[in-house]
Amino acid sequence: MRAGRIAAAESAYRQMARQGAADNRARGHRSLAYLAIYRGRLKEAVAELTEARDLTNASPASLSAFRNEVLLAEALLEQGDRRRAVRQLDQAVVRLKALHIEPAYLLYLGYAWLDADRVDGARDALRAMERLGPSERAEDRQAHKALANLVAVANRRPKAVLEIHLTAANSDSVFDVAAQAEALAQTGQLDSAVAKAGRLARGWYFGSEAQFPWLTAPLALARYAEQRGDSATARRALSQFIDRWSDGDQGLPQMIAARRALARLQAGVAR
Repeated sequence: MRAGRIAAAESAYRQMARQGAADNRARGHRSLAYLAIYRGRLKEAVAELTEARDLTNASPASLSAFRNEVLLAEALLEQGDRRRAVRQLDQAVVRLKALHIEPAYLLYLGYAWLDADRVDGARDALRAMERLGPSERAEDRQAHKALANLVAVANRRPKAVLEIHLTAANSDSVFDVAAQAEALAQTGQLDSAVAKAGRLARGWYFGSEAQFPWLTAPLALARYAEQRGDSATARRALSQFIDRWSDGDQGLPQMIAARRALARLQAGVAR
């Protein structure tokens, strides 16, 4: 994929979706959904994730079904269908009762709740993570820190995020870097916020739940840059987002907003 061989990747994923056991076919459909999301084809992604969810739905203790439900919710949110997205997240929460789930997946659930403007749902995911108890695994501690930071910035408590960041700098978590960028912007440290968001926008996070904050990072970068008075950087970031999804669904809320923001900046009109 990173080499630009999209057609070859799509062919391999379609073959996976047609062959083998249900779980393997579901992984093929989920991979096709990641590819569709990368291209801005959210209608296609919703169809693939619905197929993946249905293939894994039989077992109440299926981690794959949980992931498919959360990813489907994110795809629906990108389409602007909040009602159906929240319904999917509610189903994922019910499934949690039958699962012993790793903190990383609770992070994905919490992030999706925040995307749906439901801070209460994200807090519940954070509490579920804390009920698991302390972990010696670095990835578990990183997931906890990232979700705690995301909840803090959603509650407009940026100083809590930056204090944590001082003790654990250079986190590689996409979610944590996004939270740090927002915290920096909320405290008026716009140069640093632009640097953090730019790091995300230049990265490569295809094929996981981290795709969502990565693909939308140029929008955050544009917002921080404009707040800083840097129209040129804001325009480049918006163009990057629009170009990446240029062959995708043109009626997506974020695509419409990005096109309007770019036109406004090109006309020299301040927010």
